[in-house]
Amino acid sequence: MRKEIETFAAFMTEKWYALPTLSAILLVATFYPFNLWMLAPVALTPLYYFATLSHRFGNRKIFLGAMLTGLLFAFSLAYMSVIQFHWLTQVYLFEYAVRISFVPIALASASMCGASLLAYGIVRKRLMARSNGSISSRMLAVFFGAGLYTLSEIILGMAFKGYYLGTLAYALHKVPFMVSLASLGGTSFVSFLVALTSVSLVEAFDGGRRATLMVLAGIVVTIGLHQTSSLIFRNNVPSASSVSIALIQNNDRSDAVFGSVENGSFKLDGPARLLEEASKGSQDLIIYPFSPVNGAIQVGPAGQSLNKNILVATDTQVGAWIASHVPADTVVMTWSTVYEKGIFTNEALFWKNGAIASRYAKRRLFPFMDYTPAFAQKIGLFSTPIDGTAGPEGQAPLLIGDVPVRSVICSEINDQGVFRRDSRTSHLIINAGSEAMFADDAVSTFNFASSKYRAAENGITLVRANKFGPSGIIDPRGRALDETSFNEDKILFRTIHPEASGQTPFNRTGNAPIYLIVLLSLLLPLWASRSKKA
Repeated sequence: MRKEIETFAAFMTEKWYALPTLSAILLVATFYPFNLWMLAPVALTPLYYFATLSHRFGNRKIFLGAMLTGLLFAFSLAYMSVIQFHWLTQVYLFEYAVRISFVPIALASASMCGASLLAYGIVRKRLMARSNGSISSRMLAVFFGAGLYTLSEIILGMAFKGYYLGTLAYALHKVPFMVSLASLGGTSFVSFLVALTSVSLVEAFDGGRRATLMVLAGIVVTIGLHQTSSLIFRNNVPSASSVSIALIQNNDRSDAVFGSVENGSFKLDGPARLLEEASKGSQDLIIYPFSPVNGAIQVGPAGQSLNKNILVATDTQVGAWIASHVPADTVVMTWSTVYEKGIFTNEALFWKNGAIASRYAKRRLFPFMDYTPAFAQKIGLFSTPIDGTAGPEGQAPLLIGDVPVRSVICSEINDQGVFRRDSRTSHLIINAGSEAMFADDAVSTFNFASSKYRAAENGITLVRANKFGPSGIIDPRGRALDETSFNEDKILFRTIHPEASGQTPFNRTGNAPIYLIVLLSLLLPLWASRSKKA
């Protein structure tokens, strides 16, 4: 076996770009649109094995090879997202800026990949040289490699405000076994385990039987972690009350989905028929994750500007329209821009008996989507016709029966802190969102995966509602009980018994444990590589 490995290594020395290219291909195939999730545990293995061959062709090619992987992978992600971005015609400069941003994004991602792999190759080489390839040194190398990759993911996730589409954990959102592990340490913990598997396979291939046993031990530990997460969910208590939900998904992208005021009354036909169909089962809650107006709803008396393009209707007018199409005791949720007392807010509105029974204003505004940052305004790079104002903390939940219901809006699905706080005072969270500014469903699929992880991280029932899909009802273990496909016209009906969360370890501690694990995974191998004697 050792002879075959040496022959393979010699071939790779000549074709140094082959392994980085193979890793890039595996990574691309793992994610959207191919979604071959089963490749995730091995996608990084060729790249990390490439780093073990640094003695054959030097650090420069290690760096370039990893940059090649990063460039190919980043370009694939960018093509599915920012390159296909389209926005309001009035802000075409911003739209072009987003589209060409794939260049700095790809270069930055590639450079980070190159630096990480170079650091791994250098430290691993020192560890192997100073301990003659002992099993302990191989274990340290494995943790160092996984820690570096996870650190890169964390940095990119922060840079993209949670929208790093290359997050390894999200590639496995259809594997309940892996999603449930997020209850212990969040999505970064799941990504760390996946990266750990990839690097462990390198040592198993290079280190023989003892290293293979190390990989098997890792599998046993992972199974043990899953059993631990299963015990956590057993503490969840089903609510005494049920909530019957109708979730409307409709692919109509024409102006027919927006209404207007005629002779003092709000008129809108298409969505009205959807509300009537959704209310046939006498649902407790109908979710229409879109706005009935192409502009803002004014809360309070109408001003002189009501009939202009921005302020389309008052809450009284929209409430009367909703009440005419659903039973009096049914709550209807819509998602709209609201104007009140001189400010605009992005809100989930809960209507009952023709009036707003409860409302939630988005707290974590997303730059350029919810408002134009001041620095961009100074250079004329406007992205929004209306600048929104963040909602306050401590907004009260809506009670449906004895079930406390909270809402988060659109990009807040990727804010782990918001979910940790809100899940402690609610049994059900609804996330209305839309990624209509992208040509396909790459970002909406990513956000649907995020919904599963937010539910599992906090042990709470979650509804992801997207007018264009995918939408779904997700249980506290991160499993989709019902879901729709992208661009599908469908109304989901389901009665749920939301579970009172037993507060998962992640809900209590957040990302602190995985940050500590990553820190130790980096510092201990660095210390060992400098202190051990040959």
